[in-house]
Amino acid sequence: MAIPSPGSKLREAVADATLPVPGAFNPLVARMIEDMGFEAAYLSGAAFSAGELALPDIGLFTLSELAEQTLRTTRNLGIPLIVDADTGFGEAVNVERTVIELEAAGAAAIQLEDQRLPKRCGHLSGKSLVSIEEMCAKLRAAASARRDADLVIVARTDARGVEDFSSALVRARRYLEAGADWIFPEALADEEEFTTFAREIDAPLVANMTEFGKSPLFTLDQLAEMGYSAVLYPVTLMRVAMKAAEAALAMLASEGTQRDLLDLMQTRQDLYDLLRYHDYEAELRRLERELDADWNVAEADVLLTHTVDARSLERRSHVDAMTRHTALRRIRYTRLAPHLEKSSAVLPGLARRLFSELAMQGEVTDRLRYIDDRLEVYEDLYESANDRLAEYSYYRSEYRLEAWIIALLLLEVVLMLGEMWLSWRLAE
Repeated sequence: MAIPSPGSKLREAVADATLPVPGAFNPLVARMIEDMGFEAAYLSGAAFSAGELALPDIGLFTLSELAEQTLRTTRNLGIPLIVDADTGFGEAVNVERTVIELEAAGAAAIQLEDQRLPKRCGHLSGKSLVSIEEMCAKLRAAASARRDADLVIVARTDARGVEDFSSALVRARRYLEAGADWIFPEALADEEEFTTFAREIDAPLVANMTEFGKSPLFTLDQLAEMGYSAVLYPVTLMRVAMKAAEAALAMLASEGTQRDLLDLMQTRQDLYDLLRYHDYEAELRRLERELDADWNVAEADVLLTHTVDARSLERRSHVDAMTRHTALRRIRYTRLAPHLEKSSAVLPGLARRLFSELAMQGEVTDRLRYIDDRLEVYEDLYESANDRLAEYSYYRSEYRLEAWIIALLLLEVVLMLGEMWLSWRLAE
């Protein structure tokens, strides 16, 4: 059975219900979104620019930075990620590259907007738009560049804030004709506009419920009734987190202690659970037990690297199986070690420090070195055993071939002698 792609998961999620999609300003928050039961997450350009780079939302981050953040997020995420690609990082040819890179990084949907650079936050004034033809060329390029037909291309139009509501409708229809799958009307002004847009545009629609903007904050049920398929909360979590950080800093500055903040904090155990630290520890213990359990078997197999005979060939399937097991354990070790041996680039700074702390306390580095050494012994042992058995099989087959050749030559000699004897008798 084929594994569903991120895009197909996202399409399935919106098929029967309106999907709430919180914004993840780092990979750990994305994992929390999944753990809390949400079926999709959003990588907002504004939240990424502010939270990771301390830059305003005016198109200052690069495609490589966004692709790296997308990969960091999807690598630890089981739900679809909608990625805000701003204006696509250039013209139509650049959009092709954008889609290729973000799809490879695990994006389920790629959002493109029709602003002209330098772009601005969709709820600010002073924006300008590219022409309809330019945006349609980008959307055609995006649709043709995707490898998975289920990858969702989301076309965002900022026409309502720059021109007028009717212009937003015109652009939405043209964008669908050009290959967009979903339409994202930015900065609609009131309930009537949200309702009318949904009635006029026959496609899955995205509503942006960003705070302190030009659109009212409707509930999920209200937007579902209007006909919207997905509802974004792009910067909600970052705003709450930053306000909490501000309050905590103020208390530290005034009180000189964080004691009164403890009830507001995520506990150490909750953080470890979110980081899946104990899953890593359990996998480490499994590897240790498996390698220890096979040690006696490996010691017995050492003989195969020195003395090989006909009876040794009966153990060929066993050697092949142990070789495969060792290779699979090496893969598991390779996936596990970077998270425990050193700070993982996937995790934010605090999480990396906690992992390092746990590694020091639990002598994880020594345990990883032990596993690595055992694996190396097994790899050398079974590689040598395989080589010896292969050589023995080859030379044995060569000897058999030589025996057959000698037998055929002897048969030919017997036949020749028979012919000579028969000729002699006939001559008499």
